[in-house]
Amino acid sequence: MRVVIAISIFFAIFNFLLLNNKPIIGEDEDTYLLLAQSISAGSGYRDIQYKDSPLHKKFSFLLPLLLVPVVRFAPQSFILPKLLVCLFGIFSLLALYLLYKKIFSFSRKQSILLVTLTGFSPYILKFSHTVLTEIPYLFFSVLSLLFIHTLREAPFKKQITVIFFILLSYFTRTIGLSLLFAFLMYGYSGKKWKNSVLFLTLFFSFLILANWIVTGSIGIGGVYLRQFLSNPYNYRSITIADFFGRIVQNIYALAFYAFPDILLGVKLTTRNVFAFFLSVAVFVGFLNSIVKKKTIADFYFLFFIAVLVVWPWTKVSGTRFIVPILPLVSGYFFLGLDEMSSFFRFKRLWENKFLTAAILIFVAVNAWQTYGIFSRFAVDSKRNGFLEISRWIENNVSPQSLLLGTAEAPLYFFARRKVAHFSPMLSNKEKIIGLIEKERPDYIVVDPVFVVNRKILKTTVEEMPGKFRCIKKFSGGAVYRVCHNFEK
Repeated sequence: MRVVIAISIFFAIFNFLLLNNKPIIGEDEDTYLLLAQSISAGSGYRDIQYKDSPLHKKFSFLLPLLLVPVVRFAPQSFILPKLLVCLFGIFSLLALYLLYKKIFSFSRKQSILLVTLTGFSPYILKFSHTVLTEIPYLFFSVLSLLFIHTLREAPFKKQITVIFFILLSYFTRTIGLSLLFAFLMYGYSGKKWKNSVLFLTLFFSFLILANWIVTGSIGIGGVYLRQFLSNPYNYRSITIADFFGRIVQNIYALAFYAFPDILLGVKLTTRNVFAFFLSVAVFVGFLNSIVKKKTIADFYFLFFIAVLVVWPWTKVSGTRFIVPILPLVSGYFFLGLDEMSSFFRFKRLWENKFLTAAILIFVAVNAWQTYGIFSRFAVDSKRNGFLEISRWIENNVSPQSLLLGTAEAPLYFFARRKVAHFSPMLSNKEKIIGLIEKERPDYIVVDPVFVVNRKILKTTVEEMPGKFRCIKKFSGGAVYRVCHNFEK
């Protein structure tokens, strides 16, 4: 354990070196910060960036709640929100060691190597310096797995404490519900079905009560249900053919891109056989574990991946989605390699001393690569351009004005002007015009950072000079005034 503590300390020092006070510019990140500001101001769990400040119904509330003291007492600080998430990453290493040793049954040496490999993954380092939920969720979900594993044979009264840790996971990311179903499959079967009913009753009672107190709604995830039942790429209801097509596309994306990306720490842009081999090793390791041991990690991984396979955004965001289960992916990957080595009568993987050297070299290269990426990121001209646009709007646009742009939360966060709802799937001029007619914004903002549909938005306003007037140009962006005589 002393070695793991030493690794955690080194991990902490390295992470602290990467911390900076650069502005946080991201739709999800700024949404979390704005939700924290809303709670801090006593306004409730609201999207204060919109003109009607509606109740927020998408993101779980735990991270905004944890950010409340930060935005309350250090509202101008960007380093403290990053530090909060970074601390979850640091403490996760200790939990990961126990995960590998107790649940995966790796030896002490193997567990230490896997903790080092996982902790210094570029994806773990990257998301440890964002104001996003991937790393806090990883921490709470691993704690949940450890407590479920420990309390499986305990009396039911003690098992109730598991509810607390699963709820922490769910209140961080909605997919935390997969932990609940994994626990029920792992811990309850046969004559214990009555305990399952009681456990579910208590869980959802606490869930609804906590959501009602914090957010003002029961929070069962209606937004996500609507996303699931629609095709987000053309905004129409999903058909049976669409659904099965989605499954095939998601499996393909996970096998050829997401799993290899997360294991290698680099973004793959083309399909190749080597990438697929990495996914095969993960599958072999998982299959071997669930057949022979049936651990809580196996059932959790099964439900988690099942959700991703049917989720509409997996084919474009699969790598990010599996960051919270990177420890499991790494564990199954090495279990799979070990199993295949035995099958082909090769020397067992962990008996090869070159493996230790290879992992340490891989960790060092990843760490150096990540440090370089963070150094270049600090001087990102596009992000500086967005800040320039926001400052100009704050100083030159009336506080009562309504903005329309591809960035919503960031525009309000930095320019302090209300924004109109902008759907990322508005793919043609007619839909853009329809949105403008509906929302009646005063200004259109084209920025250099949020490029989704930026081209179609810019093209629409530039092709109608009598309806929109460019009042300020920036490097990579512009602000347009909507004329009073605007009509379709």
